[in-house]
Amino acid sequence: MDNSAAMKRFSKLVRTINAECREDQPADANGKKPPRPEDVPGYEEQPVDGYGPDNPPPTIDGIGPDPNSSEGPPEYYTSELKPRDFEAIPLDTEDQCIADKHADRIREGFGGKGTSSAKGLRSKLMELDYPVSGIHAMPAQGGPPRVRLDLRIDSQAALEIVGTSSTLIVEPFGAVAAASLKITDVKRKPGLDAPSS
Repeated sequence: MDNSAAMKRFSKLVRTINAECREDQPADANGKKPPRPEDVPGYEEQPVDGYGPDNPPPTIDGIGPDPNSSEGPPEYYTSELKPRDFEAIPLDTEDQCIADKHADRIREGFGGKGTSSAKGLRSKLMELDYPVSGIHAMPAQGGPPRVRLDLRIDSQAALEIVGTSSTLIVEPFGAVAAASLKITDVKRKPGLDAPSS
């Protein structure tokens, strides 16, 4: 389980990169840029600690999901995923920017070298302030170790990272931003699951 300090560092990292990418977005035909998060009602300056038994999620007028309930969330809080939701989706320019900035940061953090185990990939990503809850090992399929990094916080960006002892391959892809869609269940087109350098 992630500790609150790691989640705060990750939240700050995501906010910084997302803000940089929003600033880089071109204005629309009317000269308006996309709104910054701090301009949207409800924006919080400080990252929120993770939810848990001592910190339940907020409710609407006292009604909402009970984290201690064995019945699960009310029906109106859930939505059924459709088959197309499991397919990787194209990234828009903002999400592509977000994915690329994280990918560049990871490549730099690894120093151009990979690692020959999923555990090694996970450990190095955690050193780079990515929380363990966002790093997911993928079946090796007889090849080098692969993990997926879930960046779907205010975006639809994700990364697939493949490592060997001599190289690291980082590929951005998009996934529907639904809490019920595990990043490991996203289906990518053939050839992308076994990238080549």
